[in-house]
Amino acid sequence: MKQRTKVLMLKRINIWLFLVLIAVMGPVQSRDDTDQAFSKFLSQCTAKTGYDPNNSEITDEYTLAKGERDFLDCAYTGIETNIIPESYIPDQYKNLIKAHRQWTIEVEKRLLTRAKRKSRTLSLIGVLKKNDERQKELLIDEMVNTRDVMKEDMRRRELDRLMQPRINYSAMRGALR
Repeated sequence: MKQRTKVLMLKRINIWLFLVLIAVMGPVQSRDDTDQAFSKFLSQCTAKTGYDPNNSEITDEYTLAKGERDFLDCAYTGIETNIIPESYIPDQYKNLIKAHRQWTIEVEKRLLTRAKRKSRTLSLIGVLKKNDERQKELLIDEMVNTRDVMKEDMRRRELDRLMQPRINYSAMRGALR
């Protein structure tokens, strides 16, 4: 009876791990949805603040455009609400926000050009996307390996149970009389 309980428990754990694996893969399938949601969020930021980063004509590389600071605050909120919850490396995205805020201060202090800030930002976003993908793959591999180990353990336990000698209790009763 104890052995059967263990096997049932292991089967339940295996099912749980499978469900977790599916949950882990969910964000992978919705990466495009996440990007689209963030793009829509940025469009709302543009409508709210009047600043459009794609159509701003600024001649001074050390000046923020009208509404740019509000737009950036809105964009940071968009990263926090749309990207970080779906990310496998949320702390690194939080660090991106901190770095970008610092770079924006440096632009205002004339220590950094807008072009350099943009270059750094795009470079860091590229690195983060690669790190996020790599972390996702590692997590999936770990889950698959754990599942495989558990399956093998269940097979071994079932084999051990089957290999145990069967006791013929009827014959024992007759012998003990």
